[in-house]
Formats: sequence, structure tokens, C-alpha cells
Amino acid sequence: MHDADNSYRNQINKYGIPAEVDENETLNWFKVHWDGDFPGSSPENSCAANMCKAHSDGSCVCRTSVSESAVFDSIDNVDKEQVMGQLFLGAIGPEANSNSTHGNGFIAHVVNGLIDTSTVFEVEDKGRTFFLKNIVSEVHLNGWEAVPTIFEAEDAAVLNNATIKDSTELSASNGRYIDFDPTDEAYVTWNINVSYTGDYSMSLRYALDTYTR
Repeated sequence: MHDADNSYRNQINKYGIPAEVDENETLNWFKVHWDGDFPGSSPENSCAANMCKAHSDGSCVCRTSVSESAVFDSIDNVDKEQVMGQLFLGAIGPEANSNSTHGNGFIAHVVNGLIDTSTVFEVEDKGRTFFLKNIVSEVHLNGWEAVPTIFEAEDAAVLNNATIKDSTELSASNGRYIDFDPTDEAYVTWNINVSYTGDYSMSLRYALDTYTR
């Protein structure tokens, strides 16, 4: 376990990017077994083909979701070897309201008479008792959603009829803000590089005293 907030070393203020959504800082990585070629394994199965973000080392960063389903829906023709070879998620013990059914080298603790995701298999192996959930977790690719990026107004490429000023309060991020001149020709322009072609969401944070927003 780790403190996700403290793992993001470059967060300057409370408006920074949370660690769990920054791929360069997060510790939330895990290995999975792929059903087929993994993203980036071939030109045809590239990062872009899976809507993933390509890294310079050839790896892909992908947005994922996890679904769970039952491995066994019956204990008929199931033996201990199948249970040990197909169930990988441990359980503390059987459900409190379950009933025990003996199988071929195992005990199935069944809730409401159904072999489903609530079923826990009990197996004795090498002098130890194992409780295994009747669950398989599958990781699905959902494509990549760009990590939120903050663009400060004072760092814009073009400042037209606008002045950078220091904030006298703590409300302005990085302690500075842009003060526009009272003219219709006052604006700022950013130059932004994006990871891939597509639609992006944008939000603006600003403050105004008594004038019409």
C-alpha cells in the first residue's frame, strides 16, 4: 500500500493532478495475462489501434475497466485440480449463510443453492487449507483518456493587452494571475501539443470583481 497523494512529487498546489491519474508518478501498476497479443506487440496491434497512449520505450498506457464473473456454474465434473488451476482469488472463509457441498477433492460453500460468484471453494493441499473465490477478473481496454493538464495564464505563448501580476491572496494558482486591459482585444493564446487526434474537454478558472462575466 502507498499514499497516492504523496507519491505525486511534482504537485505544486491543491489544483495539481492527483497521483493516481498520472502515469509517471503512480504506483498503481499491476501485471495481467493477455488473451491474445497485448497493445503495442505489433504494428497492427499498436498503441493507437487500442486507443492507448504510446511511450518512448515502446510501451502503451491504456485506460481499463475490470469485470468479474463466476468460473464454475456447477460442481458436476469438477475436481480439485480444476479448482486449484482456475481459481486465484483467496477468501477469508465461506459466507456466513452458505451451505457446504462436498465435491471431488473439495468442498463448495454455496449461497442460496447457486454456484455463482458468492461460492467459496475449500481445498486441502500440501497440509494447508485454501479458501478460493469462484471469481475470475477480466481487464478490458477502454482506450486512453488524456491526463488532465493545467495551463497557467501567465505561461501563455501570447499575451495581448494583458499584464502578469502577483496575487495578494492565495486564490491564484502559482501566486500569479493575468490582468486584462479594458478592451475587446485583450486575450491570451496557448500552444498545446496533444497525444492523439480527437475531442478534448476544457474548463477555465477565473475571477472577476464586480463586472459582467
